[in-house]
Amino acid sequence: MARRRFQQGSVRRRGNVWIGRYLEDVVENGAIRRKHRTVTLALIRGFDGKAVSERQARRLFQPYLDKVNSATNQALQPKKTILFSDFSAKWRALILNQKKPSSQPTINGHIDHYLLPTLRDREVRSIQTEDIQVILSNLRACLQPKTLRNVKATISMMWRIAKAWGYTELDVTSGLDLPSVRRPKQPFFTAAQMGRIIGIAKEPQATFYWLAAETGLRAGELCGLSKTDIDLTNLFLSVGQSIWRGKVQSPKTESAVRTLAISTQLADQIHKHLARQADKDTKFLLCSQRIALGCKSACKAQAAPHSWCPGTSALRFTRVSPRECNAHGQFGSSPEGQAA
Repeated sequence: MARRRFQQGSVRRRGNVWIGRYLEDVVENGAIRRKHRTVTLALIRGFDGKAVSERQARRLFQPYLDKVNSATNQALQPKKTILFSDFSAKWRALILNQKKPSSQPTINGHIDHYLLPTLRDREVRSIQTEDIQVILSNLRACLQPKTLRNVKATISMMWRIAKAWGYTELDVTSGLDLPSVRRPKQPFFTAAQMGRIIGIAKEPQATFYWLAAETGLRAGELCGLSKTDIDLTNLFLSVGQSIWRGKVQSPKTESAVRTLAISTQLADQIHKHLARQADKDTKFLLCSQRIALGCKSACKAQAAPHSWCPGTSALRFTRVSPRECNAHGQFGSSPEGQAA
């Protein structure tokens, strides 16, 4: 193909902004073709009220022309191009499928609900930081700040692969302005309330709640505990896996692989639980299907009438140390003793 001629591009007004246009060689379906590229340069009238002239806009456009006109760029291979809808499908098939099963539904939701409606027919190379900022700013009214940051993390993962595959050179997440995350005060059960819950619960839920309160493990980590993870002699348990929707997977983070001490009272409770489960052929410590539904929903259903705090709509267990359990002995006492 003949060498591309020196480009001067064009600068023009579009609405209330100055735009610049130039040509770029791209590969589409194995064929090389030249496509117009458009970049937003500046507002016609800046935030300070001063008008931006065409000469000033052309100075802002010059770095783009310098790049396409450089001798190095002339020798480069034509740019690859792909629509965001096609790229997202390819990214899901090759990259997302390698992520943990528990992470995939959330990331798929980010793509389907927040990104595809706006970016579906856009070329990945043409998407700018401003486009992503517009999406996130529009979502502020309906999403929590933490969710916005999760959406940004999804975009960042996708664009890292897009750059590696040659579909863009731009990091669209750089320079984004997101709202700060304020951690609300979470309602929780006190140690005394947890003692009442455990006292009225039936097995194996009582053992499940006791483990949750004393160790602070996530529900999936509790369901993933195997009998060999418990050392009743040395009073500790090891966390090395979790369960999500009936499937065994690694814990949420690398630091979640850990060893925790347990109290003598909890060790006695687990010993009794294992004795009751001796006839069941399973490697898991807690094998009930009702337990697998999760710590929060099960505890709300059984314990709410007895110890639910008025005015709360969420549940969180406090981590109670083995020393405190030994000092108070409250988790192992009878319902009558808890009521007293």
